[in-house]
Amino acid sequence: MTDLEQLPRTDNEYVRKDDSVQWLRERSEPTSEEIVDAITPKPYGQKGKTFNKSISDVRIKGDAEFVETIAGLLKAFVDCESMNTRLDIQLQKVKHKETGEPTDAWSLYLKSAERGSGRQP
Repeated sequence: MTDLEQLPRTDNEYVRKDDSVQWLRERSEPTSEEIVDAITPKPYGQKGKTFNKSISDVRIKGDAEFVETIAGLLKAFVDCESMNTRLDIQLQKVKHKETGEPTDAWSLYLKSAERGSGRQP
């Protein structure tokens, strides 16, 4: 059982801020191998929302400097490219919700996905 699974939670399954901060402070920086080993790829053929599934993904949003800085911590995701899994990466400028115009914000989505026998839409 991980430290995370042992944290006390509210009735709504939230971990209180003090406990969350303490947990975060106690984390050590993982090796690239530890990161890759901890990743659960998206199953081939999975469609729809994945939030309630234990699929590993990361989303970063902010200005270009922030996204680029944090992305440097996540280079191990590149090692997800293999015969069995592929890197699912989306890097884009964020558009204004109402006007559709590009903003100064960027977003980066990373996840590993199982490879299948055919191309998916």
